[in-house]
Amino acid sequence: RKVALKKLRGEIANDPRERERFLTEARTVASLEHPNIVRIHAVREDHGEPCLVFEFAEGRTLRDLVAEGGPLSPGRAVALAADLAAGLAHAHERGFIHRDLKPENVMVPERGPAKLMDFGLARAPRAASSSTTVWGSPPYMSPEAEDGSATAAGDLYAFGAALYFALTGKPPFSGTPGAMSRAKGNGEFKAPSAVRPSLPKALDAFMARALSPDPAKRFPDARSLHAALTKALA
Repeated sequence: RKVALKKLRGEIANDPRERERFLTEARTVASLEHPNIVRIHAVREDHGEPCLVFEFAEGRTLRDLVAEGGPLSPGRAVALAADLAAGLAHAHERGFIHRDLKPENVMVPERGPAKLMDFGLARAPRAASSSTTVWGSPPYMSPEAEDGSATAAGDLYAFGAALYFALTGKPPFSGTPGAMSRAKGNGEFKAPSAVRPSLPKALDAFMARALSPDPAKRFPDARSLHAALTKALA
């Protein structure tokens, strides 16, 4: 079968403690089986170097799809969100956090379901709560993730930010790290309908909740987020 191989970055591979932590987590994440998640088939050593063997996912990343064809239509965005919500809900219900959900980590095939990639950085909430390491991509990560907190609420924030990009062609936050951090903390971003006037005003309220700086005010889970998006774009 065709597979994708990923080797560890030098700073992880050369640190025995980090290397063992990463490989232990990867073996745990390999237990995730869902049609909307790219699977880890195996964790192996290749000439002494740790190597993750992933399912080979056909298609283009969401970032490439939007870069080449422009923002998605509301209908296509809802269908994509349904796939991603199903995969994310499956992972969250089993105690896994993605930690780096972004357009580059969403594979969209010509046919078949979209898939979340790179759950290799995920870790169980208990382990994540004791870590001060920041993982993620600034334009999409939640305010609390910038402080090293990895939670399901943070994944849902990133999910909302990725959908903002899919529908407008731009991330909700940009600029210097400091400017992005301040904007996130204040919940300040350009309304989707102001970026793309053809989008319904109801989407603005959806995004305000999805990207709330207060985790308690966001959608409680991936399925409810998808249901609200469907209603906003109806």
